[in-house]
Amino acid sequence: MSAAAPCRLLEWDTAFFGVPVARVAGDRLSPGRADEALAWCEAHGVARLEFLAAVDDPATVAAVESRGFQFVDIRMELSSTVPAGGLELPDMTRPSTEHDLPALEDAAARNHHDSRYYADPAIPRERADALFRTWIRNSCRGYADAVVTADAGDGAKGYVTLHHEPAEAPVRIGLLGVHGEARGRGHGRRLIAAAAVEARRRGARRLAVVTQGRNVAALRLYEHAGFRADSVGLWYHRWFAGGRS
Repeated sequence: MSAAAPCRLLEWDTAFFGVPVARVAGDRLSPGRADEALAWCEAHGVARLEFLAAVDDPATVAAVESRGFQFVDIRMELSSTVPAGGLELPDMTRPSTEHDLPALEDAAARNHHDSRYYADPAIPRERADALFRTWIRNSCRGYADAVVTADAGDGAKGYVTLHHEPAEAPVRIGLLGVHGEARGRGHGRRLIAAAAVEARRRGARRLAVVTQGRNVAALRLYEHAGFRADSVGLWYHRWFAGGRS
């Protein structure tokens, strides 16, 4: 039986960035396995290699950092129990519509600058902006199971995208953001409350979300809503000669 490949190509990322993008399998690497991953990428013409490392394994961190991987993000996964309540969306929230897309795309391009895509200097800022514009657009057009918009009567000012696989317990928050001019008005709390409504509608008992360790405002928002950390990982990127977005 042949050994499992140390990496896999990411088809969507490769198509979007226009260069081959791959991810390391697993979250721990010995020096030998790290070298196998690099050799695999060279053989497959990979431009950027991503690796989500276990935070509690210094040997893995030493192996990747000695081989040219760049630390770009702390990945925080949080979850909470869905509180009891009704099935009506909170005031000043509603399902998104196609009409909302220009405002939502503009907000998404501004809201996620703590992401690893902005932390990597080899990814042009405008390409990272385009990624989040595409993410919210695709979410509104079927990629997400639900998209709820914050609207106080003056148009879409925020969004939360939600995903639910029936075989999995939690409803997952994909993107959550509020337009800069509308922050400080409680929209973030309303959107999390709306996510809880959508979870109850689907019979889910938990909500889950991934955010960045550097995003203190988001961490405070989720903590206030009762979320607690489930796991922490370290994102690394490794670029190969000639590979830039």
